[in-house]
Amino acid sequence: MPSAICGILAAWVLFVVTRRLFDQRTATIAGVLLACNAFFVRYEQEARSYTLALLAVLLATYALVWAVDQPSRAHWITYTAAGAFAIYAHFFAAFVIAAHFLSLLLFRPNRLRTWNAWMGYGFMAILVAPLTLAMTLN
Repeated sequence: MPSAICGILAAWVLFVVTRRLFDQRTATIAGVLLACNAFFVRYEQEARSYTLALLAVLLATYALVWAVDQPSRAHWITYTAAGAFAIYAHFFAAFVIAAHFLSLLLFRPNRLRTWNAWMGYGFMAILVAPLTLAMTLN
């Protein structure tokens, strides 16, 4: 049941993020395609953390869009928490966070010049350090 709830929430957050970035029609198509994807539905039925990781990555993406559009310390703290949570949900979410960083570096370098952005990524690294340490010791 928790995986199914995370899957439903992931489709809704995908809709919200896509609507913010594009338009209502594109958001509807994206949400429906995710909800009807057989691969996604299969993993939604398993008691694993894949749908939780997708939900957390989508929340981090939405928080990043929010922090870039309306820069403030609170928005970057939200992104930091969502990004760290995504990495704890599944370690491969770190690739998405790295892609977020690279997209800011390449397309919005002025947003990375703010103190809040660097503090956000720095605190995210500190929050994820115990997981990284645990994975290297095994």
